[in-house]
Amino acid sequence: MYIYSTLLCIFTIFIQVAYGQSVSFANDIAPIIYTKCASCHHKGGVAPFALISYDQVKRHAKMIKLVTEIKYMPPLKADPQYARYANYHTLTDQEIALISRWVKLGANRGEGTEKPYSEYLTSSKSVEWGKPDLVVKLDSFLHQGDNKERFIIYRKNIILPSDTTVCHCEFEPGNKKIIHHMDAFIYHFTPQTIFANNTNIITEDTFRTEYAKNYYLKMFNHNGTMAIKELTSVVDYFPGALPVTYPAGIAKTFKIKQKSAIVVSSVHYGFSSAPEWDKSLFKFWYCKKSPKRKILTMVLGSPDHPIKPALELQPNEAKKCSTRINVAFDISMVSIQPHMHLIGRRFKSYALTPTGDTIRLIRIHDWDFRWQRSYKYKYPVKIPKGSIIYAEAWYDNTTNNPYNPSHPPQKVGHSIHTKDEMLQLWLFFMPYQQGDEKLSLE
Repeated sequence: MYIYSTLLCIFTIFIQVAYGQSVSFANDIAPIIYTKCASCHHKGGVAPFALISYDQVKRHAKMIKLVTEIKYMPPLKADPQYARYANYHTLTDQEIALISRWVKLGANRGEGTEKPYSEYLTSSKSVEWGKPDLVVKLDSFLHQGDNKERFIIYRKNIILPSDTTVCHCEFEPGNKKIIHHMDAFIYHFTPQTIFANNTNIITEDTFRTEYAKNYYLKMFNHNGTMAIKELTSVVDYFPGALPVTYPAGIAKTFKIKQKSAIVVSSVHYGFSSAPEWDKSLFKFWYCKKSPKRKILTMVLGSPDHPIKPALELQPNEAKKCSTRINVAFDISMVSIQPHMHLIGRRFKSYALTPTGDTIRLIRIHDWDFRWQRSYKYKYPVKIPKGSIIYAEAWYDNTTNNPYNPSHPPQKVGHSIHTKDEMLQLWLFFMPYQQGDEKLSLE
């Protein structure tokens, strides 16, 4: 009888451990969700719903179980075996199994009191920016729902007490369902310039020249000179993109003078069969002190660099295209962001050094237009002067491509339109300094 009781006790303990009866939200599930999922799933994030409380996670528990088991989420496409990234928060098999057991047992709160999501942010090594110093809201725009793409130009004035330098900027899309991409620049005016009627302009017009666009947008000073454009873009946005932050002392900076305007050279709104409103905004954080290291940007491929063979695909054609750029001085690559549309299927980038070595930068086996992340390296990747950076992309304009927007397949050209294609690689880097290879970017 004693032996039977002992075996029964051991068996009961085994069952409890094996089937996770002690799994609790606070102790086991919240740390996973808040560190691996909530960076997208929060108010204003790129995901369609928030996961920053027990009630929110409980509401979506069965879906979370499904998409994590099939590894559809988190949507991280870059191959972690090809290069090492700091913001690649995938789930381990043990974490997936733990979520599955918790859901099977009813997704109960269980024992313990979970830390709020904000504490996970505070304890992380990434920069916590807090409340922005400046918020600029774009004027409302109504997509008519006529199944046509729209390319909208915005001008919005900024008037500050004094000149300032921005160390971090984020674009918050007002309607993620229809925004394809966005890029924006700051233009500086002289203090004497008067903005007539607080000039803010929104237009769908197309312009043949930069001068024609500036004339329409009234981008001139009081003395007739043209407003000066900051060389560094404010921020870029692609579907599924997340803001990237760096350790203190490293930043992508630009200036906003006392009288300036933010000009969104285009917000690309995709197809929509129903009317949709958008009111997006920009958030700016000023530099509390000048950063020691400044991040520079280089765009490889579309639209300025040659692509071989030409990026055009006939119906039922599949092919590989590539582009390249020479590195003029030693650089430290800090992050990288590929961009293609719906016909793209695979992507790879690497550098070849003057001595013949290969430096791996990024490889994506299964391109997904909906999740175009910017990947930050764990440590800066040194690329020596004289190296060549290559970007290679594979396209599939056949019925085998599940993302092909045309049935049957149609001719695909090279343009910013969604049904055409691009081959683009955004490179974010610093001039190299001794020891960069050991500088943690987490």
